[in-house]
Amino acid sequence: MKQERLSSQFMMSTLLHTLTEETINQLLQVAKKLGDLGMDQQNSQQLVLDLDSTCCPTYGKQEAGEYIYHYGLHGYHPFVAFEGLTGLALDVRHRHGKSYTSTHAEEYLSEMLAHYQQRSSDPTMLVRGDSGFAKPEIYQQCECRGAHYVIKLKIMPGWFIMRNILSNIPTVRTTQRPNINILRWLIKRILGTDLEQ
Repeated sequence: MKQERLSSQFMMSTLLHTLTEETINQLLQVAKKLGDLGMDQQNSQQLVLDLDSTCCPTYGKQEAGEYIYHYGLHGYHPFVAFEGLTGLALDVRHRHGKSYTSTHAEEYLSEMLAHYQQRSSDPTMLVRGDSGFAKPEIYQQCECRGAHYVIKLKIMPGWFIMRNILSNIPTVRTTQRPNINILRWLIKRILGTDLEQ
């Protein structure tokens, strides 16, 4: 851009006040098309989807802006996805402030995996996420779509309990409850059986 200065506050305020849900969705589609153009330029069969959430601070009494304890401020908590090799922003989904990191992430992930599988004949896809995305529904989406995944797991007392069960190490005493969904998934993956059977 050969522009010497940015748009005025008046111009930006006018733009923001004219946005509707429909025009925001149109802008999201334009952003996705630009992301696709960037991916076409890269011309790679490898895709690294980095999943994350972030905080967009709000001031005053903004609709859906709520206190986010993790960040210690009021705001929105959108879901974001980047292409990990290039840093290209691929998707942003608006969510209210009380949304947990992985709220609806499996639905967003399903859409993205389907989209990028259609754009390439046989892509190698890797999904990366922090411990906020450690939930069986996300693992299942990746496995159903043939995508590899690397998702950080929190160190929780439940993991120590599980390790002790599987390796006969003396039990570590804890007062915290393990995340039973993650434990069920882990048992099913390692032992080939479900806890409820």
